[in-house]
Amino acid sequence: MEFLLAGNDSSVSAMRGLPGIADPGSHLAALAIDAGVAVSPLPGANAALSALICSGLDTRRFTYVGFLPRTAAKRGDLLAEVAARAKRSSSTKRRTI
Repeated sequence: MEFLLAGNDSSVSAMRGLPGIADPGSHLAALAIDAGVAVSPLPGANAALSALICSGLDTRRFTYVGFLPRTAAKRGDLLAEVAARAKRSSSTKRRTI
């Protein structure tokens, strides 16, 4: 962080995938944000992922459901489905290899 706080620029790149999504790049982005350093992604095919990287949020697990329905009933149904799925996922024991 000292390098960045001194006014220098840096970048993170990856051979595959998008740096900052489920990799150490997300930790670096969070550290930079906490230190007051601006984080800017190079726009890719998905603006939502670029925004997630710059948010400083944990990127190891996230859910993207797209645009919410216009009607309150359909919106409520979708959000209830997402909440139920998240609850099932968090209660399932996962095996680490």
